[in-house]
Amino acid sequence: AATLQQEIATNESQAGQLANQARTLENTIAGLNNQIAQATAQIQLTDVKINGLEEELKTAQRELDRQKGLLKANMRALYKRGGASTVELLVASDSFSEFIDEQEYLERLKASIQDSTQKVLTLKQDIEAKKNEQLERTDAEPVIAGAARKADGQQVVEPGVCQVHEDPNTRSVAARQRAQHP
Repeated sequence: AATLQQEIATNESQAGQLANQARTLENTIAGLNNQIAQATAQIQLTDVKINGLEEELKTAQRELDRQKGLLKANMRALYKRGGASTVELLVASDSFSEFIDEQEYLERLKASIQDSTQKVLTLKQDIEAKKNEQLERTDAEPVIAGAARKADGQQVVEPGVCQVHEDPNTRSVAARQRAQHP
């Protein structure tokens, strides 16, 4: 009878230790699940930012194409009209005001070409910067996802469920614990 009482006390002590271990595991699981949720939220935020950058990139590329078209048209017009010297333009004009108008047009055309050239260069720099930013975000995403998978791969168990490897001597204690926490 004394041996049975001692075995019961030992088993109850082991049951208490296992219950403490289960609580510790549940806290660890809750922490890991929190880390997974944070990593998942970070991945979603990164995806949204990448999609936004892709749209900005497409818009910038369309504007770049438009500016290139304007630049080509202006260069053609300048080439057609700019080949003549000032004296030739003066002689070819019907009046002095027509000559002045032609000169002003050529100056505006040259200014427009310079402006379009500057816009094309700026857009190219913006596109390159956005591509680099997108690459950085894309490179960062696998690191975040890897952390989430690592945390996810660490035998994450639902809170309240205790999985303990049992040896034959403690089966009755584990069975009682499962019966107490269904």
